[in-house]
Amino acid sequence: LHRFWQQIFEGDYDGALERLERSPSDMYEYWDGLWPKSLLRAQVDRLRGDHEAARGDFESAREQLQKAVDEAPWDPRRHTALSVAYAGLGQVELAESTGRQAVELLPLADDAYSGTTPLVELAMVYTMSDRLDDAFDLLEQLLEIPATMSVRLLEIDPRWAPLREHPRFAELKQDFG
Repeated sequence: LHRFWQQIFEGDYDGALERLERSPSDMYEYWDGLWPKSLLRAQVDRLRGDHEAARGDFESAREQLQKAVDEAPWDPRRHTALSVAYAGLGQVELAESTGRQAVELLPLADDAYSGTTPLVELAMVYTMSDRLDDAFDLLEQLLEIPATMSVRLLEIDPRWAPLREHPRFAELKQDFG
């Protein structure tokens, strides 16, 4: 999956999709995340501007992830991934409430390291939903603490591109870059 993301960061969307399709796994599960292949494919489709394919993949991911949440409602990773699927479908209220539920299931106060992941993904949901000030509020919080977030990541990951033209991005670079 690391090479997949590298290709995304380099703008090689076709290569990333080819790599994803060659993978035998339909679900990528790590300690801090859970990503069905359909959700990853949907994000690439969205970056490529293929909105019809993205919608179909986000819907497939939503169906798969809703079942996963129903099976283990205590797992914040499932809620986090489902929130991104909802955001991709334009279901903003469901995306935000599901993302906030993931944050509540794994609060920073309980786990200062892993608890950052639901916050990062909620910032992504806000970005996908064009709630940029909300995304910046979370990102500023994350950049002030040890987390899997950096200004450099915001610069190279194309999923964060909507933030880069916002005046607060220059402030982030100045304060945390």
